[in-house]
Formats: sequence, C-alpha cells, structure tokens
Amino acid sequence: MLNALIALAVATIADIITTIIALQRRFVEAAPVMRWIMSWAGSGWWVVKVVATVLGAWVLVRFVGDPVAVWTFAAGIGLVALWNLRLLVK
Repeated sequence: MLNALIALAVATIADIITTIIALQRRFVEAAPVMRWIMSWAGSGWWVVKVVATVLGAWVLVRFVGDPVAVWTFAAGIGLVALWNLRLLVK
C-alpha cells in the first residue's frame, strides 16, 4: 500500500507542476471542476487539489482497503500529468 501512496504523491506533484507550466504558457484548464476551483481558490488551487487527493486516498485506504484502488487512482492522475506534458512539448 505504501508504494501505491508514494506513486499517487509523485503523480499528483507531476500533475501540479505540468499544470502550472501550462498555465504560465497561457493554456486553459480543460476540466470544468478544476477550472472552477482555480477561479475560486486563485493561486492556491493546488492546495485544494492536494487536499482532495489526500481525502480521496484516505477514502480508498479506509473503505476499500485494496492497493489496486490506490494504484488506479495514481495511474489516472499520472495519465493527466502525461497528457499535460504531451501538450507542453508540442
């Protein structure tokens, strides 16, 4: 389970970093909910994202208890970071 949580943390950090770079390059956040959070929280949007990710991980660990669920969560966020990276290197 620890490895899955570490992977989730790395994926989240990668997503945040690639999103910040994309926003600095005048890209627009594609996810409507995240776009709303960014407008609501301003430059602290990433704190909301970290808190939501931690809460999501807690729910998965506490109520599902299967590392596969956390790995899946990490993979999803990792794919978002890879998508961001793909857009940045075009």
